[in-house]
Amino acid sequence: MAKRLIAGLLLVVLLFPMPALMATEPPRIQVMGLFRDKVVVNINGKQSILRAGDEVINGIRLIRSNSKRAIIEVNGENREYRLGSNVSTRLTAPKSNVVRIPGNRGMYKTQGLINGRSVQFLVDTGASVVAMARPTADRLQIPYREQGSPMK
Repeated sequence: MAKRLIAGLLLVVLLFPMPALMATEPPRIQVMGLFRDKVVVNINGKQSILRAGDEVINGIRLIRSNSKRAIIEVNGENREYRLGSNVSTRLTAPKSNVVRIPGNRGMYKTQGLINGRSVQFLVDTGASVVAMARPTADRLQIPYREQGSPMK
């Protein structure tokens, strides 16, 4: 009798999977543009415009925004986003690559990302400090005045 009951339950689960028990991928949101009560976002690779007060789309709704930040509700939870910020509810191991770039006397030029924005790097393998031009730091919104030291 117990074997029959278990077989019957397995058949029900296989024929009628419950969506609540199925794993779903959390949305990946990147803020591309900020305006008053309107944001341009990239959600899972698709660009959209969210307006405050609009209906919830796929569990995502804009609560409010201005030129500096947006409060977006994701599956019932409010989160703060800034321009270029990426937020995901799933943690993944960081990716790492070994890059060999031919250079001149231990210095290499390469392209990379800081805070999701493209930056040209000069990597000096013998350097003892990390430096960045003021206009680049401003563009990347890095608070160098509070956390950095000016150098020449």
